[in-house]
Amino acid sequence: MYMENLIGDNNVLAFVISFLSSVVVAYITAKLTLSNSKKSITAEHFKQQSIDLQKINLEFWSSMLSSEISTAIKKYKIDLLKLNNDKNINTKIKEIENKKYGEEELKELLKELQLNSYLYGSYSTIKAMGTYQQFAYKGINKEDNKKSNWKTMKTLTMVSRIISKMKYDYTGEKTGAMDILRIRINDFDFKKEMIGYLWSICFYIKERYVSILLAIIIILLIIFGTIIVF
Repeated sequence: MYMENLIGDNNVLAFVISFLSSVVVAYITAKLTLSNSKKSITAEHFKQQSIDLQKINLEFWSSMLSSEISTAIKKYKIDLLKLNNDKNINTKIKEIENKKYGEEELKELLKELQLNSYLYGSYSTIKAMGTYQQFAYKGINKEDNKKSNWKTMKTLTMVSRIISKMKYDYTGEKTGAMDILRIRINDFDFKKEMIGYLWSICFYIKERYVSILLAIIIILLIIFGTIIVF
């Protein structure tokens, strides 16, 4: 009698766990489907509106890989003037070229770029930009003053991830962050590539730790339910 009750309780518990697992899996599937639908709509929107502005944003981040902060900001501001057909464009271009831009100006510009991401970018792009913004507000020079491979690759990996995700948002073409660095950096050797991959993993976990924890819980529930059944 006791064994029958125990078996019955185990069956009920297994059923509950299986049911909960099915609900969670169905929820995640629906969420991913909705996310893909939104991405398709967003990609179509990029083709119809604000193409020039998105191009300027993408070119700014590309400049950040190969140029100094001041040079990248100058190019971004000048490109915006040309896009908006400013009346005093020549005078303003000279003012921009004669000014030295640093970290404080970059922090202000990041707010504008972050707004563009909220309006046009995917969730993944917004998270990647948020990671870089946190880094910038702590102080880029303070982070990179030793100029070691680890610290240099940290900055380059963050920027290349943003470029990769933006390019996918705007064009639908997938390009790996490390592929971008191979093209941009002349001395991009195996050691730097491995460091870049490690930083990419760290950033991925940081940006998606909630989803990762949820996935682990689901796997444990499925395993636990399977053990009870058998």
